[in-house]
Amino acid sequence: MEDLKHRKKQVKTSEKNNSAFCESTIDEAKLLLAEKRTTLAMFRTAISMMGLPMGVLSFLIALSSHYQVSDVWGFLLPLLVFCAFLSSVGIYLMIRSVKRLKHQQRLLGDLKKQNPGLKRWLY
Repeated sequence: MEDLKHRKKQVKTSEKNNSAFCESTIDEAKLLLAEKRTTLAMFRTAISMMGLPMGVLSFLIALSSHYQVSDVWGFLLPLLVFCAFLSSVGIYLMIRSVKRLKHQQRLLGDLKKQNPGLKRWLY
């Protein structure tokens, strides 16, 4: 009789540990997916930061027949420096976000290997 009680207690403990493991695994997957979503938002920001200087420069080129570069050099130089700054920050953010995406994808792959039940939920 005591053996039966002891086995029931072991089964309950095993079920609690198994559900806790499952919940912690799901929580970890949710955290990784939230980080991935944030990284994709950073990548989107980097793309827009690269697009602004390109738009400004194409606008300047389109209007270049209406001004002489030597006459507006004092205005043009700071604008070009600012465009170069935006482009370099955009490139930095793109590189950083791609590295983070690769890292997060590797962590998600490791998590799927540890828990095969996640394969049908995560790509």
